[in-house]
Order: sequence, then C-alpha cells, then structure tokens
Amino acid sequence: MFMRNQAHVGRSSYLGPGSPNPPAWRFLLPVGCVLESPAIGPDGAIYLGNGHFIFAIRPDGSEKWRFSTGGGTSGGAPALDQDGTLYMPSGSASFHALLPNGAEKWRYYSTAGTYSYCSPAVGPNGAIYIGCGLDLLALRPTNGAEAWRYRVGEYIFASPAVGADGTIYARSIMNFLVAVNPNGTQKWTLNLGGGYGSSVNTGSPVIAPDGTIYTYGMATPTARGLIALNPNGTTKWSLAGVADGFSTPCLASDGTIITMALSAGGNHKLYAVTPAGVLKWTFPFPGYAGPYQASPVIDASDVIYIPYQNFLYAINPDGTERWRYQGTFTLGQPALGFDGALYCGSSDGYLNAFVSEPRRYISLNEALDTFSLVFTTGGAKPWFGQADTFIFDGDAAQSGPIADGQTSWLQTTVTGPATVAFYWKVDSEEGHDFLQFSLNGEPTDQISGATAWILKSFEIGEGAHTLRWEYVKDGSAAVGSDCGWVDRLWVFRPQPPGQAYRALSPIYPLLFE
Repeated sequence: MFMRNQAHVGRSSYLGPGSPNPPAWRFLLPVGCVLESPAIGPDGAIYLGNGHFIFAIRPDGSEKWRFSTGGGTSGGAPALDQDGTLYMPSGSASFHALLPNGAEKWRYYSTAGTYSYCSPAVGPNGAIYIGCGLDLLALRPTNGAEAWRYRVGEYIFASPAVGADGTIYARSIMNFLVAVNPNGTQKWTLNLGGGYGSSVNTGSPVIAPDGTIYTYGMATPTARGLIALNPNGTTKWSLAGVADGFSTPCLASDGTIITMALSAGGNHKLYAVTPAGVLKWTFPFPGYAGPYQASPVIDASDVIYIPYQNFLYAINPDGTERWRYQGTFTLGQPALGFDGALYCGSSDGYLNAFVSEPRRYISLNEALDTFSLVFTTGGAKPWFGQADTFIFDGDAAQSGPIADGQTSWLQTTVTGPATVAFYWKVDSEEGHDFLQFSLNGEPTDQISGATAWILKSFEIGEGAHTLRWEYVKDGSAAVGSDCGWVDRLWVFRPQPPGQAYRALSPIYPLLFE
C-alpha cells in the first residue's frame, strides 16, 4: 500500500541498506521512465504498474507474472489486502482486483468515464477507497461493486488515508480535506485554502498513532506549510515553509514528521518537525528539480531514503547524510522489502534493488529444510527466510516484525502417521510475548524469554494434521529481538523393516537412537 499502510505513515518494520552498493539486480520495464511506486506483498514479491501492465516481480528479480490492463496504469502504488489480493487503477477508466497468481478477480468500470490517478487504500473493514475524478469511492472487496460515492468537488490525486476508527481522509488537489465515515456520510470538511496558484496538492494526508492528521495547506495567509489537525478537524498547529503539498510526509518512530519542500533559496530541503510542531533540522538538496513529488520512506532504525535528481539518498535520523548513490532515479517513492532490499525506479526504464550486500532470497521451504510441504503465513506481518539466526544449514524461518498486540503465524499441513520434529527459539519479553505451537488448532506448547535452540518432537496419527507456529505479543513493551524462529522441520514416516531412522536424520542424533 502507498506509504506502507492505510494511515500512510511511510515507516517500514525492516532495516534498509546501510551502504551504497550497486543494485543487486535490475528489472527492465516496458516504459522508459519508471515513475510508479512499488508495493511489497506478503511473500516478498514486488508489485508495480508500468505502461499497460501490472507486474509481479520475485525478490530475486525474476518476473512472477504480468497482467495487461488494456489502458496504461495510474502511476500510483498498488494496494494489497490481508489475503494478498492486489488493487490498482488503470488508464482505461477501470480499476482492477488481481489474485496473488495474477488472475483478475474483478474489474470496476467508472460509469462517468473518469480516471483515477491515485493509489487506493484498504480499510479495516476490507473496503477499497480511491479517488476518481471529483469523487471518493468505496468499492466492495468481494465483487468490486460501488458501496458509496462521496462528492468532494475537486479532483483527487492523493491517496486516501484511513484512521484506526475507519474514518477516511481525502485531500483534493486544490482546497479541501474531507473526513468521511465508513458508511459514506460526511464527518467534517475543511477548506485549507489556496487554489492552483498557491496550494496544489498531490501529497496524501498522514494519520499518526494518536489520531493526529498531518496534511498541507495555507499555514499563514501568505505561506503554505504543514498543518496538524485533531481527529475532529480542529487545528492543532501549523508551520509555514516546511511543506508545499507535492509529496507526502512520513513519520519516524518517535513521531517526528519528515517532509519535503522548496526553500526560499530555490532548492529543495528535507525538514524534520517534532509532533509539537517545532523544527528539528533541515537537509538541503543541490539544485532545483521542479515541483517535487517523491515521498521519503523510513526504515526500522529511522534512516530516511529518498531519490532526488540523479541520486538516491540515505539520511540519518539526525539529518546528516549517511550515503548517496548516483544513478538516474525518478519521482516514485522507494519501498523496503522483508530482506532489507530497497526498491526504486529509474528513468532508464528499470526497477532497481539495493541491498547492503548482494543476498539471495530464502524461501520458507529452504529456511525450514523441507521441500515437500506447502507453507502459508499471515497475521500483521508474515514469516520469512533469513540467514542471520539458525541451527542448521545456514538459514531458518523468522516471525515478522510486529507491533504490540499483534501476531505473526506460519502454518503447514502434514499427513500421518508420522513423527514430526523441529527446532525452535525465541527472544522476547519473558512471560508476556510468546512463540506458540498448536496442532490442529489446539495449543500444545509455548516458549518465552531468551532461549537457546530447543528440539521438539511428537507423534501424529492417520490423516491430515495442521501445524501452526505463532509469535504473539501483548499490549506493551519489546525486549530483545522480539521474534521467534523455527528451523529444520522434519517429518519421519514409518520405514520398511530393517531401515533405520538414523540414516535419514543425522541432525537429530538423540531422537532416534
């Protein structure tokens, strides 16, 4: 989804590349200048529109599939729901819902023939919200039927943002910010001033965890700036000069707002503003790049990544330059993947993948050392393969980086009779955050705290059995790595007489003596 989630905070749960190495891979797209912003799926695949196609690209840079829209794409980032369904508008006055395999689930046609130029947002109720001409639309996820239409009255080029209570916030290109209830009725509307000459807006509103809305408008009678609003639409504070409405701000872990704006000296600057509206620091970019629409993205350590002219920049949380890489980068917002890869388009027609050092994609089957089982993963963040923590063969599966009150689960189905064995480990707040294991929906064991690798084995009878590992956090605090791992899953089925288990399983020397 645009800016990482429905609130558009722009902060990833993953660490980005720490050094400016050349791209690990480059994927050539049909249209020469890649203006689109990518989105990352639950399996690590990269999705973006380009030309007349929507692409799915594997984390190793190979093409997974492409879907022909028949009329170009909008330039925005696709949105994905919890089931992996992808939503994206196209230039043929239509809106597409695609299944994870690239097949079309449904297509919505704009009855007025108006186009959508912004990224969609998916609400907590599953509804898809998108600006289309002068209207904000809500589409049903099951069949794409129009649930309701709200007339904003001005064109909407910015992606709608959705609050925790389901309120939808949409910013028009000129004057208005509207707050709409999930049923399509108006909550409130504000005229933030301007017109084309002074307040062109293509940047989306951003919703902070406390419900504060950050957007652009006339901060003073004569100057545009950043405006902070309470959930009821009243002004909290405004700061002139630090935002011009073309790009979307993002939020650091401490609530600091990062914005881009054209300074009085004629060049662009990155601004950091506290949640109280106080300017912390500025980072000047060389030269003038016109009305600048690229939006920054922040990694888990609050490093900021943004393309500007011919460079991709990494900016430290204190506003100092971390590194820059010279290339031909465009205005599309970068995206961070599960393995720390940074994906960014360039004007020579490529999607580029930057990592601290070239690394290969590790599937869940490879991480768990079994290729005969099918794994599914979900929750707030999916499990993934990694090579930093393991007990066998250089890799293991790790739970996704989740927030307080969330879960991350991994699941597979095994046919018995058999003996099942695996290693597991956790590093968490002891007694509060757990790595749990369940069999056929019944919890059987859990571990918490900072553990070593623990071997677990058990018998299953005839038929199909569901194995599930789930990392579960309570409502507060994070300790250690705040995740769980599983490695070396093995299913031992009865062998013919005279064939020993020892030869099949050298990694379990004590289990089958």
